[in-house]
Amino acid sequence: MQDKIAKEASLSFLGMTFGQIVRYFFTILVSRLAGAELLGFYAIGNTITRLSEVTAKMGLDEGVIKFVSKDSSNRKSIVNSIGSAIKISLLGSVAMMFFQFFFSDWLAVKFFNETDPYLILVLKCYALSIPFAALMSILVNSTQGYKTLKYKILVAEVLNSSFLLTFFIFLGTFFSYKIAILFSPLSTMVVASMLIGLLLYRNFSISPIDILKSSMDYSLLSFSIPIMFAAIISTFLHWIDILMIGAYLNVTEVGLYHPASRTSGLIRVIFISFASIFSPIISELYAKKDFQKMNYYFKLVTRWILIVTIPVVILFLLVPEKIMLIFGPEFSTTKSTFSILVLSAFSQAMFGLGGSALVMTGHSKINLYNIIFAIILNVILNSVLIPKIGLEGAAIGTLCALFSIGILRLVENIHLNNLVPFSFHTIKPIISGILTFVVIYYSSVVNFVNGVAGVLALAAFVSFLFVIIVYIIGFENEEKFIIKSTIQSMKDKLDS
Repeated sequence: MQDKIAKEASLSFLGMTFGQIVRYFFTILVSRLAGAELLGFYAIGNTITRLSEVTAKMGLDEGVIKFVSKDSSNRKSIVNSIGSAIKISLLGSVAMMFFQFFFSDWLAVKFFNETDPYLILVLKCYALSIPFAALMSILVNSTQGYKTLKYKILVAEVLNSSFLLTFFIFLGTFFSYKIAILFSPLSTMVVASMLIGLLLYRNFSISPIDILKSSMDYSLLSFSIPIMFAAIISTFLHWIDILMIGAYLNVTEVGLYHPASRTSGLIRVIFISFASIFSPIISELYAKKDFQKMNYYFKLVTRWILIVTIPVVILFLLVPEKIMLIFGPEFSTTKSTFSILVLSAFSQAMFGLGGSALVMTGHSKINLYNIIFAIILNVILNSVLIPKIGLEGAAIGTLCALFSIGILRLVENIHLNNLVPFSFHTIKPIISGILTFVVIYYSSVVNFVNGVAGVLALAAFVSFLFVIIVYIIGFENEEKFIIKSTIQSMKDKLDS
């Protein structure tokens, strides 16, 4: 089981890391070539469109995973499930497309107080991508229902991000960066949705004709609607800082905030990679009432998340200004904002599995109430702090919201499920991280860091020192098993 978790998480992690790196490079290019203001227009347009998209899908992208996987040998049932998800989401996505398109003027002028008509154009153009984005999401999750992640990772993470970057470079080079910001996301979704449709046909023999002829399965919709509300609330929590900065400040401030948010979000990739395989394992063990193994894997996966996450957190906290300078000189002013957001992301990584544990053990309503509480707290704090201290206020609001929901999930899992994510073995990576940070900070190594090459060199040094300290304190048997398996696999490949 440990090997399965590691392999599946590795596939997800590598694909998501590649996608995040490419999107990160996209953000760097936009900030350096187009400036903070255009990056702000993109961030606002992307945020509104993601909210419209998650509403349009009506939870069907998650529901189709369950319905395809529960009877993967019955082709007719699978086709009906996928066809129903596509047909229903098509109606929802077209409705949300028109809604966003016709309310773009109000959003730009009244909510974001923006006089530049370019924001209206961005919102209208991005609205056209909603049906294609919903279709892509349904199709990639349909392939996941076959218990394989490779097609989802390939299209949703690797190719999707690559297309976005390619279209931006092409359109920016031959036309203008304003044109590139307008049409890159739309072009990406059109191509990606067509590509995953082709992969579904070639690898699973499901054609557009099959989808058109499929019967409607309304039980899929009944199952998915509650998921939709949770997804909307979760998405709102993720993007609320962008929305409120745009409402209280201006587009340029959104553009300055976006790279800090995007960079700290790299930590979130690690958590999601492990959570994607952790959830079904906990669900299976809960069905068997094997609470001892549930506790074991809860602690194990939390420990692995910490081991992978902590070196990244240390690097970000040691040289926040140097990292923000990658986006341009004007972004160095957001170093404090970035540091606070890094702590927010680390809080989510440390406590985030608690949400999956609650959902998989039948306490999804409690998890939903937690998220609603976090949103209310975030809105209140942002309303007070953003007008007073600007971007740092938004970051503090996010930190308080994520830390609060983490503590709630910790207490609830202990009380409801007798699940505790921490033990001495789990805490050892945190002790190793503190020692690593102290050694590097007081050795003045950071004073010699300059430019991207310097940051990369420091990253390598932080990782090396952290691993050494973890080794001295003591690897657990599970880590030793994974290391031995990896070394043996590499030897087998070299021998062959």
